[in-house]
Amino acid sequence: MSSTKLLDVAHSDGHHDAHLYGNKLEDSPAYEVIRRADLLVSEYRKERLEDLDLLRPNTTKKSNMWRRLGYYLRMPICGIFLYDNFYKEYLVPAGHVLKLRDEEGGYFLAAPGMHCIQSMFVYREGKPLPLAGHVQHGDCAIVTVEQGFIGFAMDRGQPVLLPPGMHQWKSDTLSFKRYIDLQDHCINLGPYTLLTVDEGYAAVTQNNGKQVILPGGQVHLLDHKNWKFEKFMTMKIQTDNLEKIQATSADNIIMNVTSTVNWRIIDVECAAILAAETMASTGRRSDVSADISKLRDDVLKQAIASLSSFIASVNYSDSFHLAAAAQASANSAEGIPVASRGGQQEQSGGEGGN
Repeated sequence: MSSTKLLDVAHSDGHHDAHLYGNKLEDSPAYEVIRRADLLVSEYRKERLEDLDLLRPNTTKKSNMWRRLGYYLRMPICGIFLYDNFYKEYLVPAGHVLKLRDEEGGYFLAAPGMHCIQSMFVYREGKPLPLAGHVQHGDCAIVTVEQGFIGFAMDRGQPVLLPPGMHQWKSDTLSFKRYIDLQDHCINLGPYTLLTVDEGYAAVTQNNGKQVILPGGQVHLLDHKNWKFEKFMTMKIQTDNLEKIQATSADNIIMNVTSTVNWRIIDVECAAILAAETMASTGRRSDVSADISKLRDDVLKQAIASLSSFIASVNYSDSFHLAAAAQASANSAEGIPVASRGGQQEQSGGEGGN
């Protein structure tokens, strides 16, 4: 059965589920990358409840009543006590299954409906269980995986990834472990790792000691245990406030400086090799930081050093002299010579006497 088969489930009255019809079982990039690696196991998936391997109902309450009355009439005295030993009657609600054991210790499940089993050794275990989720009964298992999740099981040490849908198996070695939500960015699938890298980011991974940079805007699968995810590195613009420092200019002027630095990573591979931590001295992976805090600290320290070096090369007294000269030039105005003004006054007075 193809893993991309459409859900087209018809009911007894002939209509289809509008929310199921025409939708693929696995229709997201996360499922697609796992399918391309041939890791999704669909052989246990069942399309309908009728496809499950269950003990089918074989009677009704009316039939059970007539059978019980006939047994009482044939053996009037002991029939009342013997009937329940030789006949087991079970009613399983819709959407549920009932755990049963047989005379050989085998496990099997009863489907919804009315059951009458003629055996002294068959007995039930617990109450009927809903089919939703995980039903485990000995070597029998029914698992329902919701959209957006992966069912994770193990079979003789090998991981088994179950796609969305209802699955059933009968196996002594195959055991269901847990549901895995696919909405996280880094998902461990046993020996595999599923990475969703957003645009503007890159993922740093180590494949048997060799660094591999995975680009953003994609879903990636690390397909063996020694291909390890290290950290995400952002390629977006970073804005950081530098700590307040005291700096001395070239002419020995001491000043307090507060500043802001904008930076971003251009070459992710070079930054990861030269500046990002991927191994701890203890040898434990948990001791390595999963972010770029070390790289950020290095950038801020280098920015402070560069700022101090720039301030130390500037002669602020020269700039003060230039500013004072410019201010004085702006405030000064052109005057008239005194001698010239006196000569003009004398000339005016002589003309008046004539």
